[in-house]
Amino acid sequence: MPEFVLTTEELSLSFSLLGQPEAGRSLMVTQLGEMSEAEARARLMAAGHSLIARGGMALGPEGPVLNEDLARAVGLLLQADFSIRYSRATPTRSSTWPTTSARTSSWSTGWNRASPTA
Repeated sequence: MPEFVLTTEELSLSFSLLGQPEAGRSLMVTQLGEMSEAEARARLMAAGHSLIARGGMALGPEGPVLNEDLARAVGLLLQADFSIRYSRATPTRSSTWPTTSARTSSWSTGWNRASPTA
């Protein structure tokens, strides 16, 4: 299977296209914070353009469609019987975001503040 590197917005859009729009929305809110509907639409539109440009998505007669390999990879994230957690660290903050179990489709967020470095 090919390797994919996706932005938060691209992964969110992919979740939505695979029938899990709430998982996609939760991902964006958890990673990027609350935003207006207009900003969310703009971010998702840019993500769609990026996916089309890289061959990860095409526009079909019924609307946008993920390519088979990307759909399979993202589908594993949605349907697997395991949890996924990802983190981001900066010099002043360490954050851990969504922990998901596809079996329950629940999302939770944990924030851990790191000590500032000198």
